[in-house]
Amino acid sequence: MQKVIKARDNIPQDLVSISDYSHYAKQHIKHDIYEYIAGGGADQLTLSRNRQALDDIQLLPKVLTDCTKGSTALNFMGESLRHPIILAPVAFHKLVNPQGEIATANAT
Repeated sequence: MQKVIKARDNIPQDLVSISDYSHYAKQHIKHDIYEYIAGGGADQLTLSRNRQALDDIQLLPKVLTDCTKGSTALNFMGESLRHPIILAPVAFHKLVNPQGEIATANAT
């Protein structure tokens, strides 16, 4: 069984972006499992297009904007959400954590 490392106990100072996680994942996940998670099927076309779609997203800061009435609330598919945290259907979390999907649900 793999040792579970709680990230909240010791977050590396150079872990500042989503892409930084892959560097640390390689250190904590068995090689074959990491390759399964990070890889794409066949010609990896979907993986490539998904990566490009994410890279195309730009967050444009609005400097000196009045945020006193700001909110994280949104309406998503007819549901009013106080915070925009949505988790898509996922599986196989037990490959990297003994608590699997239960841990993911608790974290969410």
